[in-house]
Amino acid sequence: MDDKRPLLSQVPFRLGVTLAVFLIPVLGHGVTLPGLFHALWGDAVHFPEPEGLNLFKLGLVPFLCSFVVVEVVTALVPSWRILRRSGPIERGGLRTLARVLGGVFAVFAALGVAFVSDGPLFLDFGEDPAPVTPGSFPFLEVWFVLAAAPFFLHALTVAVDRYGLGSGYAAVLLGLAVPEVVEALMRWSLPWARTGIPLGTVVPLVLVLGAVLVCVTWMMTGTACELFSHDDAPVAPRIPTGGLIPAYLATGFIGLLPLTLLFGRSDSLWLQPACAVALLAVATGVLSACFFWPGVVGSRWAAYADPNGGCSSQVRTHMTVRAKAMLPTATAWSVLFGLVVVLPTLLIPKELDLPLMTLPGLVLAVAWVLDVSHEARGLRHRTWTPAWPLHSVLDVEPALGALTAADIPAMARGASVRGLFHIFGPYHPLDVLVPPGHVEAARRVLGRGNGGWPPPVTDTVA
Repeated sequence: MDDKRPLLSQVPFRLGVTLAVFLIPVLGHGVTLPGLFHALWGDAVHFPEPEGLNLFKLGLVPFLCSFVVVEVVTALVPSWRILRRSGPIERGGLRTLARVLGGVFAVFAALGVAFVSDGPLFLDFGEDPAPVTPGSFPFLEVWFVLAAAPFFLHALTVAVDRYGLGSGYAAVLLGLAVPEVVEALMRWSLPWARTGIPLGTVVPLVLVLGAVLVCVTWMMTGTACELFSHDDAPVAPRIPTGGLIPAYLATGFIGLLPLTLLFGRSDSLWLQPACAVALLAVATGVLSACFFWPGVVGSRWAAYADPNGGCSSQVRTHMTVRAKAMLPTATAWSVLFGLVVVLPTLLIPKELDLPLMTLPGLVLAVAWVLDVSHEARGLRHRTWTPAWPLHSVLDVEPALGALTAADIPAMARGASVRGLFHIFGPYHPLDVLVPPGHVEAARRVLGRGNGGWPPPVTDTVA
């Protein structure tokens, strides 16, 4: 994003890169290893399940797990914790470690899938041997392709982070989810007489989903923050304070309803939705307190405050009091956010057979679009360079406020998507962008809010 590469700063080019990366997983969903290998080698290969083994079967799961593992291990080791809030070099080292570990996970996961797929060839229970089938199972080739696919998808995320708009992981994850939703829609897009789904059921559902997207967009754009913020508080907590994790938990519980019905009575079906809502409320409250604990909020806000503005302890105490006053209302809004996401799931008819995580996926899509549009608007006026990777969405507003006080233009990249996952989404970069000529000054200001790190620097590219 520097002046040496002016083409990459143009919005159409970056938007094209982002859309291309988004479409590659969508189109690759129709590529199966049996079809690909049969096209290359014909009857020389044999698959026990000819319709299985999608090219992107592992998706980004190995790298998602590795990023979370590295984040958790770093948090548990006291001497490593400072690395989470340090500058580009230290945070970049953690990302490199997560990528290496993700590659190891991908290799072993692909090995397991290949063994399972080859199961009928090596499992022998003493029965009569199956008829000989022409060709052999290409074990090594399947292992290699399945292991290489996550590396390819991760490379796409890096391409978006460097040359595109918004979060690369969000673009690829949404691209991987779209085919499942499209396939479900295609199953009930046939004449209604064949599917047995009345049109009067689908139309209200579409209207409800539209209303959900409007409400989610309104809450995530910060408009709702004005309803509970205070005039003398530097910033207000982002909605949702508990992220999207409570909605995932509640939606997963709803997915267990068919199992719970086997052990329950038909006249107490209302207990299952009630338990899902209770789980949502409890999880939202717990995570809101964890992510926005007033003492932590006050310390973070005070760390970015002007050192000449007064005694640091007084500033921290004052901001802690204001954070404590805002937390209950912000948590209540977060519970409402989760209800808006989860409750329509109970209204989706089983005949539609939509994927369980359709609504949380739509919320992620809204956050991604908001991030892309925000970054595109910023690129219309100037060129930006990454100056500092933030650890938490809690730091976004005070960091931008400190840079504004220092007369340094800045914007945060990927804040909407990261706000849905908080520390559980370290694979979503949360970079502070500044003009190339302000990188050193910006790092000094942001280092003040992160334990005094890093030492003075002179480079302009993160």
